[in-house]
Amino acid sequence: MGQIRNYQTDYLRQGSEPITYERYDSEGVFIETVNEDILYQVPSQLTPLNRDLVKAYEKPLKEVKFVTDLNFIYFKNENAHFLYGDRHWILGDAETYGTNAIISQDGEQAKAVSGNKYFKSTMPYDEVFQLSDQFLMIKNDYQYCQVDTNTFLNINFNYYIDGTDLNQYNIITNAWVEETYGGTRYNYNFETKEWEEGAGAGQANRVKTTTTNNWGAASLILEPYEPTSTSIGKVYFGVQFNYPTPNGHSEVGGYDAIYLDNIGIGQSIDASFNKITSIRKQYDYAGTYTGKYESQNNALSNEAKTTEYFLGKVDGTYKRTRDTAAKTLEAIITQEILNDSRDFMTNYEGTFRAKRNGHLSLHHKLWIDFGADTLQEPVSCYLDAMKYDVKASEYQIRMHVPNQDDDVGSTYNVYVE
Repeated sequence: MGQIRNYQTDYLRQGSEPITYERYDSEGVFIETVNEDILYQVPSQLTPLNRDLVKAYEKPLKEVKFVTDLNFIYFKNENAHFLYGDRHWILGDAETYGTNAIISQDGEQAKAVSGNKYFKSTMPYDEVFQLSDQFLMIKNDYQYCQVDTNTFLNINFNYYIDGTDLNQYNIITNAWVEETYGGTRYNYNFETKEWEEGAGAGQANRVKTTTTNNWGAASLILEPYEPTSTSIGKVYFGVQFNYPTPNGHSEVGGYDAIYLDNIGIGQSIDASFNKITSIRKQYDYAGTYTGKYESQNNALSNEAKTTEYFLGKVDGTYKRTRDTAAKTLEAIITQEILNDSRDFMTNYEGTFRAKRNGHLSLHHKLWIDFGADTLQEPVSCYLDAMKYDVKASEYQIRMHVPNQDDDVGSTYNVYVE
């Protein structure tokens, strides 16, 4: 056992594990500093129940792999999160029958996906069908949105339908381009995947969903627009959202509103690679281990911080207290995972009831301490999963014993594919 673990065990014997949090509001303004003891001791403060406490071991890891998919989308519209109100957006006129507005999430049914604002419409379905000139719910002010020609275009957005009706909803989207602002319009036909000239041309897309009272996500990919002249490298790109419609009938009881957030309008970027993989391996002299762990489909990457147009890049370098040089997040994450599984990793699972005041949550840590002569872990456990039965006041918990001792010897390589 290394020196770090010895210090941790000595610290735990003091009976607490305090941590300090700094609280900020949604605008980033400091509120307060909170000091909390996050340690629960088993069995003195958290009692095992039902004789179902199980201790198990997972085999050591030879290799840890962290894979990030590189999605090259270059959003060209501003104010996608509505943090600046209706800047660069045009809202439909629905004041007579409902409201269209950019609002704060305060007091609303839905919480914003990003920031604290979003678009909300309360226009009822039956009025939409009676007022054919008021299909427009919201569209971008496309004079501020130019995209390249001969490249795939993208429309991404999140939606939330507030209501009790369980019918299928159609979220209707139109798209067009103009080579000169206010000039000839070319509408996109989402069925034929072609650009068609004329005011009545094109075919709207319908995102079909039965999801209510939860956020959903949609991503539309449009074929490249080929300009009328090779000298035209950019066009104005417009996107319009019409009022959602129910599937099969014109009136719906139980529908209250629709919310839209994170409306990204842009283009795809051609790249010769589409993922970045960080691999850390234990040195062979540590043991003949064969275990492998792979974290796939990650959206963020510090290793890809210099990759142009990749939205998930994380800037900067980072250091732990023990580090003498700055590292990437992937280098630290893979090291910590390998550290925990440098040898057989200890896991616990069981049912518990708390003795001390307050409720257990995933940020707490549990120290298995039945006495040094019976069973005492050298460090407290991290919680991996938890289920709380309110009526019975019982917790079902899965946790593991981390190993934050000196870093295990390993190699680290990054591959771009």
